[in-house]
Amino acid sequence: MGKTKKNRNAKQGIDTMGVSTSEIAKEISKPQTAMPIYESNDDDTDWQTMLWEVTKNARKLYDGISTLCLSYTEKQDAIAEVAEITYDDPAMMIEHIKMMAKRLCQVPGFRAYCSKLGVGPDCVAQHIIFDGYAKVKAVIERGLEPVYGETIVLFSMPIVGYELE
Repeated sequence: MGKTKKNRNAKQGIDTMGVSTSEIAKEISKPQTAMPIYESNDDDTDWQTMLWEVTKNARKLYDGISTLCLSYTEKQDAIAEVAEITYDDPAMMIEHIKMMAKRLCQVPGFRAYCSKLGVGPDCVAQHIIFDGYAKVKAVIERGLEPVYGETIVLFSMPIVGYELE
């Protein structure tokens, strides 16, 4: 069963989220192999590779449009479409997002900054995961506020239907 790329009519543009062009150039020049972010006792970290593959391909459905311009339903549709192709059981994508979201919520100051701006940390984490490996890694290394700032107020609705404990 072949999938076709849907025509997404939206404004074109790329948002750098306040990152300097030299930082972007440095990030682009790095090898594109995503290292595991979620530390587990399992040797099985292939789920992370699948997660990043799904988020990358979901973003590609929108042809370089800034993820800030996408609604949570557009992100849901894109993830569902790509997960159906990538995963034997697309429901596992939700579990993988949940595991990575828990990791993001452990970043020092993450929950406090979300609370300060009145958004749920689980929702914010899901949108950061949609933004991909580089953004997740940046938040883990530098913190939520320096990477996203007040733009997290756009992330008030969950992409997948669950709430973190």
